Amino acid sequence: MGTSMNKHQKLAILIAPFLIIGGYVAADYYMLAKQEAVLQQQIHRFELSAPCNLHTQYCHLKTGALELQLSLNQSKQQLRLRSNHALDGATISLNRNKAKPLYKEHDSLHWQMTTDANGATLNKLRLATSVNKVFYFAEINLTP
Repeated sequence: MGTSMNKHQKLAILIAPFLIIGGYVAADYYMLAKQEAVLQQQIHRFELSAPCNLHTQYCHLKTGALELQLSLNQSKQQLRLRSNHALDGATISLNRNKAKPLYKEHDSLHWQMTTDANGATLNKLRLATSVNKVFYFAEINLTP
């Protein structure tokens, strides 16, 4: 004894696979948009307080409450970074070279690295730092 389906049941069986796939795709787009919005809130760009010339002076960077001061000791080929908040880490790229990490001097506020500039003029600096999983970056044209 078979039961026959009415036209509404047949239509529901026909449409169900499309609704399942459509729901899956819509949920994926929703989650992707939500993740991108969270990521945008966790990435900030530094602004220069004044033109930056590491060869003769400090460079001051700021975004929100976070402030950094970069300095270069050319005789020792040392780049130093001082922060007003403890940093999780910092990475710098000079003149489009490979990015290199800075190392803590004695606490999370003071960082340094030895440059391999060997007297070359520094004309571009890229910096990335993080504080509590929030990322900050800067791309600076250094004026000679």
